[in-house]
Formats: sequence, C-alpha cells, structure tokens
Amino acid sequence: MAGRGRLASGEFVGEVEGLTGEISRMRNQPFKVGGGLERKGQAAMGQDQDDSIYAPYTTVSKKLQRQQFVSEITVSAATAEAHDRNRDLRIEVVQAESPEHVLEVARSADDAGWDALYLWDHVHRDPAEVTELADVWTMLAAVATTTERIRLGPMVTPLSRRRLSVLIRQTVTLDHLSGGRLTMGIGLGVDRAGELTRFGEVVDARTRADILDESVDLLIEAWAGETVTHRGEHRLIDGIAFRPRPIQRPGIPIWCAARGSALRPVRRAARFQGLFLIEADAEQLGRAIEEVASARGSLDGFDVAVVAPAPDDPQSHGTSVLEVPGVTWAVHMYPPDVAFDRALAAAKAGPRAAS
Repeated sequence: MAGRGRLASGEFVGEVEGLTGEISRMRNQPFKVGGGLERKGQAAMGQDQDDSIYAPYTTVSKKLQRQQFVSEITVSAATAEAHDRNRDLRIEVVQAESPEHVLEVARSADDAGWDALYLWDHVHRDPAEVTELADVWTMLAAVATTTERIRLGPMVTPLSRRRLSVLIRQTVTLDHLSGGRLTMGIGLGVDRAGELTRFGEVVDARTRADILDESVDLLIEAWAGETVTHRGEHRLIDGIAFRPRPIQRPGIPIWCAARGSALRPVRRAARFQGLFLIEADAEQLGRAIEEVASARGSLDGFDVAVVAPAPDDPQSHGTSVLEVPGVTWAVHMYPPDVAFDRALAAAKAGPRAAS
C-alpha cells in the first residue's frame, strides 16, 4: 500500500504479501478509501485478536482532516467537507500476476495523489484464495525506490513470527531507502490456512501478544541507536547497538491492528502513533477511540484508520465509520476476487475519483 502524511499526525501502514496496497490518507484518516474528519474532543479504545486479511492485494488511500471527538458519536457539518478534501483509498488485489504489477500500481498511486501504499505481510494463504505471494519486505524496498512521495509499509507484520534482529535492520534500511516514508504496522497475525502451525510458529494468542509487546519495545529501543541489552521471556539482545538510526525521529511511526470490540490491542495502540481497526461498526469504533483518548489524554498526534464500507454495504446507509469523530484515515478495499486491472484503474484515477 502507499501513503503519505505528516509524521506528527501519525502515519498509516498496511501491507499485502504478493499484493499491493495503496492508501492515501486524510489528515488523520485510516488507510483504505475513506474520508477525513475533524476532531472535537477525546476518546479511547482496547483486547487482542488475530489480524487476518487476504495476502496479495493492493490498497490506495488518501488522508482526511481530523474531526474532534465528542461525548457521543456524532457527525458534524465539517465531516462531509472533510471527506471531499481528503480520502484514503485502499485496493486489494489478491492475484497480482507479478511484482512488476505491484510496482505499476505504486507508481500510479504516487503520480495520482494517493497518500500511502501498504502491503500485507503473509507467507501462506488458502490456495483457494491466493496461490502466489511475494515477499513483503523485498516488494516494499522496490516500491520505495520507484516512488517519491507516498508513504509505505507492512499492514500488518506479526512480530511473533519475525526474527527481531533481521526486522530491525529491514525497517531501518527501508526507512532510508524511502527517505523516511515508512509506517510500521504490527499485529498478532492469524493462523488461517495454517499460516502459523504449518511453519511451527507460536499459535497461542496470548503468547503471541506477549511476544508482540516485548518485541515492539525492543524495536523502539533499537531505533534509538543506543546499545540494547535485553534478556526477556521471548527475546534476547546482548549488548548490540543498531546503526544507522532511522531517518524519522524519534523513530518510525507504529500502527497497531485491532478487530471488532477487542480492547487489549486498542490499548496497546494508544502507546504508539496509530490504530488500524477492522471488522468494527461505528459504535465499536467510537468506544475504541474513547479508549485511546482516555489512555493518552487526547488524540493529538494519533491516527485512526478504518475500512470504508462499500456502496452496497448496509452499513453505508447508516452511521458510517468514516463519520465517527477521530477517524483520520479512510481505506476502500477491493477484495481478492477483484481483477487486478480494476485496482490499477483506481490507483490511476486518484483519490478524488474514489469520493
């Protein structure tokens, strides 16, 4: 996926293995196609869950203006205007025929005004859905060197199945290759189609959550450039200074994935720069934002990314998640069964066409 936006206001990260995802973010809007809102108050969120999404696909998004949070979910007059000005679009293309096609989408999104391009981090999916996957980090490196403006990153990387020493080097290298455009999406991962069990990875959700928490703290410490010495339950780093540091200071923005009404991942996200919430309705999203605001004291510098409902989705006729105060990134998703050409066309059309 691809994306752009002020680091101070948070960045959006997403990814698809073997697929491309682009996101143009609203001033503070989640990835996938959506509109931005202005924030008028504060709110919060929070539990753990698996972060499962189809592997190969493309997403494009545009940023939205932030709407202040109020005591209850409401839509202000500024919301519609914000949607017109800022939108995130995310296109999912499961069967990207080649890495070159992913790069074609990335270049098109960069030229057309999208804000971000993120890729899912999967190593295996149900063959009935996806048969060919590309390595996300190799693809992101290619995207970084073929684009100039859009933000990029994995959405999301399950830290429990990544070797931390390698991941630290990959993230810093990618941040340098992209000129400081990386957003790091993290989550628990999912064992759909045996993506964990068939490789001997940790399956227990609570253990994966513990590994994630321990790992993300070490990522941040390593990005600071100081010597890291850590002997934990799951991770060991014995006196290593990771250099160079990322271009972005104090570090690469981190977005945490959450699903539905789960609050633990929401509370985790509140520690960092953003939340990517999936499979949640407007009420659940509002509670999540309240949880974040409560934990942080405000929503300043925090991004909330959500998936925009499709026009034929019943939810699109009610209170849209894009209208919930506090949402900063909107993402339109094209599922795996959508033709690649359609995703490419959306990337070329730009965020205005997705309004």
